Amino acid sequence: YADYARLKRGIPEREVPAFVGQQVKQLRDQFHSGDELERAVFFTKDPYKPQQNMGAAARGNFTGCAFCHEVKAVANGAPAVTKPILIDRWMPQANFNHAKHQVDPVTQKPLDCNICHRATQSRESSDVLMPAKASCTTCHSPQGKIVAECVTCHTYHAPPAAQTVAESIKSVTEMLLGVR
Repeated sequence: YADYARLKRGIPEREVPAFVGQQVKQLRDQFHSGDELERAVFFTKDPYKPQQNMGAAARGNFTGCAFCHEVKAVANGAPAVTKPILIDRWMPQANFNHAKHQVDPVTQKPLDCNICHRATQSRESSDVLMPAKASCTTCHSPQGKIVAECVTCHTYHAPPAAQTVAESIKSVTEMLLGVR
């Protein structure tokens, strides 16, 4: 709690011991035993489920390691906590190339990632920041003047086998006429 007081709360050094003491007292008031505290910290899987004897303000500080990590009890020691599995690709079937989206095709100026991903509006690390369809159609439409045929979306969302067929077809007209 001392580092938290200094770094996150900006509490002056002379007030840190009192802050730490207050936090420890609150823990003792909320939990009847060390085992109960350990269960709340390590084994709580649902951070939004109310914990007994815990007010709403404190509840946000006890999300539980098990929400992101696999936690295994160890007979004579602290629980074993694994590294979290972080998803680095939310749409694994998608075929998207950010390189084509680095420059505005009309102005030839660099594009700001926030235009599509809205990262500056994000307030939670759980935000995935996947662009909505409306974000794509701002440019990929007759008004946006960027190619927007069926294969534009279907190549992006299709599984790899279907992407090969879609990429080999130059336009919907060619597809309908059977021209290759």
